[in-house]
Amino acid sequence: MGRTSSGKIVGLINPGGSGGVEVGRRERGRERWALTFTFVAWKPAGGELVAEPLRCRMPTSVRSLKGWMERLQPYSIIEVEAGRKGSDGATILKRIIRVGVEDAELDGVAAAQKKPIVLVHPALGRFKYARRYGWYEGKLGWDGRKVDVCLSCADPERPGPAIVAAERLHADQVDWKRRVDDLMVQTILPRWNDDWRPEEEPTLTREEFLSKAVLDSIDVDGEGRVSFWHSDGDLLGGHSIVVHGDIDRGPTGVDMPG
Repeated sequence: MGRTSSGKIVGLINPGGSGGVEVGRRERGRERWALTFTFVAWKPAGGELVAEPLRCRMPTSVRSLKGWMERLQPYSIIEVEAGRKGSDGATILKRIIRVGVEDAELDGVAAAQKKPIVLVHPALGRFKYARRYGWYEGKLGWDGRKVDVCLSCADPERPGPAIVAAERLHADQVDWKRRVDDLMVQTILPRWNDDWRPEEEPTLTREEFLSKAVLDSIDVDGEGRVSFWHSDGDLLGGHSIVVHGDIDRGPTGVDMPG
């Protein structure tokens, strides 16, 4: 058989596991959801192994979605009945036939996927690739201590652009730290002292604020984008303080997700 993605398929779910998305407006009072996952490798019934990603989507209820997400874990091997291609290129599944299928070829692919990929850099240190998230994780010396660092790269064999950006960031960390701190102080401290501060709390100085906004991690990607994630020191109800920037332009904005 050719590389058809319709009919019965046995596939290996990638390290990202499964998830769910809302796909439409309420119908008879019910939300419309879809189970989503990607096969890292798969084979059609009676066919040969296809070592290419296959994105899958199956309409379901929100109640069933939770059950499927618990069952379909990273590296699960399952059999499905596939139908047409969706407008986004994903294969629409008619049903999931079996979970926990035994298949020697796909077991071999899973074993290869689980082997650790380690990157050692003379200045930045040791990083391990997290396939589930598509980045290298490690520790970086920053302002006299170690902080978590993620180097984003979809292809673990091509981390070069993210490494170059991280090298520049590390080499200029004194200037980066000053500019990141300045932007947080300019953006958040006046609003805390004037608008968000409980009446019984004293105003904060620059030094007091920065002692609470502790840097937890840094994200760097191959496009030169950087993000500095700080804890809020119980100032903002558990929201993180994130300073975004660009390796060429420096810090550009502050966000408070959470």
